[in-house]
Amino acid sequence: MTSAAPAKKPYRKAPPEHRELRLEVPGSRLEQEEPLTDAERMKLLQQENEELRRRLASATRRTEALERELEIGQDCLELELGQSREELDKFKDKFRRLQNSYTASQRTNQELEDKLHTLIKKAEMDRKTLDWEIVELTNKLLDAKNTINKLEELNERYRLDCNLAVQLLKCNKSHFRNHKFADFSHLPLSSCLDSSFLLCSALVCMAPLKPVNSATGRCSVCCQEIVTGTGGLALLVFLEQRQGERHSISGSHAGRWGWPGYQS
Repeated sequence: MTSAAPAKKPYRKAPPEHRELRLEVPGSRLEQEEPLTDAERMKLLQQENEELRRRLASATRRTEALERELEIGQDCLELELGQSREELDKFKDKFRRLQNSYTASQRTNQELEDKLHTLIKKAEMDRKTLDWEIVELTNKLLDAKNTINKLEELNERYRLDCNLAVQLLKCNKSHFRNHKFADFSHLPLSSCLDSSFLLCSALVCMAPLKPVNSATGRCSVCCQEIVTGTGGLALLVFLEQRQGERHSISGSHAGRWGWPGYQS
């Protein structure tokens, strides 16, 4: 078996832009050419010197331009650096003031928090005190309510007893019977009041039976005090028996006191 050899690629020249440019040395060219005379050689050297001077001047100008640009850049950089430093100082001052404000705010917040805790504790103590007072006042209110109910019951009983006494005093002569003071010992002997009759403030202290003149509106027995309110006949007040004294009720007393509506 025979193997086919790989075919070789043909040589291609590189394009002109990719070719290397080789500078020819003037000396080598001069060596290849005919030898020059001293005058020609001096002329060539002068031309080369002029070319070098021109290049040196151009390089000097470029260097000076670069130096000027560098100086301008340095001035700009120094100016920007100065502005940056001023801004940095301003920011440092602002930061310092903000830090002081933050510290003062923290201190104030701590003081306010302490005051708030104190007020909360005081409010809790006041609330507990008020709760205790409310409980105490509620108990007192219940006691007062019970006392009022008892007094109302007692007052109603006294009113009924008082009305009974008034009805007995309003009886006619034919139906009137003399009683002794001991016969009324079962009735309450403090002050039996009825809303339809008038009493003098001094009658309670006098014994045993004192009326009020309903025609003049004044106490007809003791002090001539004006009795306020509305009503008809004066109510007799039964007082407690003192030192075993006994007094009887008769029709002559009523006639002498001149009660309106009494028929002798």
